Amino acid sequence: MRQLFPHYLVFLMALASAALVAMILVYVFIMPSKMVYSWQQAVRRPQPNYNLLMEVHKELTELRGRDGRDARSEV
Repeated sequence: MRQLFPHYLVFLMALASAALVAMILVYVFIMPSKMVYSWQQAVRRPQPNYNLLMEVHKELTELRGRDGRDARSEV
């Protein structure tokens, strides 16, 4: 290994700096495009979890009655 890379620490530092630059490029260019894609998909598709939560909230409101009081307030 010493014959191929006589300055081994310089080689490791160059490799580490290249990896750091690659990570920064991925973070700057790749990650935002993935977030935009997931945001676009969320806008196109209805959110079933949100709709389910709204249905459960509506049912709980109906079970509590029209005045909006829950069982804890009557104690």
